Amino acid sequence: DSVAMLLIADIGDNAEIRSTVEIVMVEEPSVRDFGPDRHPVFQGSAYRYRYPDTPHNAEAMFIDPETRDLYIITKSGDSSNLVFRAAWPFSMDSVRTLERVAEITIPQNIALARLVTGADMAAGGNRIVVSTYVGSYEFKGREGMTVAEMFSAAPRPVAMPALRQLEAICYGRDVGSLWVTSEGQPAPLYYLRCE
Repeated sequence: DSVAMLLIADIGDNAEIRSTVEIVMVEEPSVRDFGPDRHPVFQGSAYRYRYPDTPHNAEAMFIDPETRDLYIITKSGDSSNLVFRAAWPFSMDSVRTLERVAEITIPQNIALARLVTGADMAAGGNRIVVSTYVGSYEFKGREGMTVAEMFSAAPRPVAMPALRQLEAICYGRDVGSLWVTSEGQPAPLYYLRCE
């Protein structure tokens, strides 16, 4: 419980044909483990899931710090994106079926601006931030609210730096900060203060 874990989501499926997706969990490595001549290999645990309906493309995943449930948000240019839950504890014994728990609408008219690329839940469990290629939005809740209840509210836009495309977002150690990045090399990494 006191060991920091890193989750790697193999959930992308542009063609929407995969029968399962996979989450790999490894003990979070130290920066000191890496160097010009050091490329360690880490043992992990793999958890496989299927969607309850059809395959979906996704890039965004987050963990509820209170329940440890994992959430995946689909990447759809349609008017809404679906939210699926994998309940804690996870199991390597079999392929589990994700549970559809919510649908979110990104308030944009252009499909590209509705494609969800990243997400995170704040340490207190009452804020969720979602990024798209061109912006980000925060859903705020109160203590005791479920993720579905939080996503039922209208999101608040969060100001972002000018990026070629926004690819990843997460809260900092304090709830009032965000880290964002793009892709490519060099990929800029921005630290932002938010309300």
